[in-house]
Amino acid sequence: MVVLPVPGPPANIAPTNRTASDSRTLVSDSRTLVSDSRGVVGEPGAADQAGCGDVTHPPRPGRAPTGYECGMALASVRAAAESDVDEIVRIQAETWRLAYADVLPEAALAVLTSEDARRTWADAVHAGEPYHVFVAREGEWTVGFCAAAHYEGQGGSIAEISALLVEPRWGRRGHGGRLLAVAGAALRRAGSQTGRAWVPEADSASRRFYDRAGWAADGAVRTLDTGEGTVREIRYSGSLDLTLD
Repeated sequence: MVVLPVPGPPANIAPTNRTASDSRTLVSDSRTLVSDSRGVVGEPGAADQAGCGDVTHPPRPGRAPTGYECGMALASVRAAAESDVDEIVRIQAETWRLAYADVLPEAALAVLTSEDARRTWADAVHAGEPYHVFVAREGEWTVGFCAAAHYEGQGGSIAEISALLVEPRWGRRGHGGRLLAVAGAALRRAGSQTGRAWVPEADSASRRFYDRAGWAADGAVRTLDTGEGTVREIRYSGSLDLTLD
């Protein structure tokens, strides 16, 4: 099952209410979570250039390595492949545990590294138009990813950024902005001019990210039931015609 056109919470996180303007169909499938990794760590417009030097320390678990040609970061975004699935699963699981440990129960976080999670990401990578999965790279390292989809909903077509994550240790290097710009271009080719993304209200990093990209909260809200509490989310929307500073 490809879940990118209906991103939503896992089976044990159910929506308790939503606004009339939320036209998505929510799916209570145990694999749905992996296509909806709310939150962005890393800011658009941050410097893509950090100086010159060789790789002087390992990529994990400390700081990000610095492998640059003089004056230019070896940073890129490309379409995800089967070989990227394990890194996508790892990045989502590690980043969510850091960002949402106080918000989501352990049962929900544990789903992120399940075989179902890996299988769903593999399906998403191979889904093809109008579903997209991109990975951000710095040198030889995969540092983030984005999933997006263009699909028909109530009232017309919908273009949604359903997942955008950059590992915290690779933040403020422009990876989030590049991912959003590339995903925006793909959604525009499908005919959309504006996009949307759901963000936990308490996730200040993600909200700053979309604010800086020129997006804004559009008034739609929903509350998710985690089984041990609730998470309130707000919807951001904005132009898909994005350029990098």
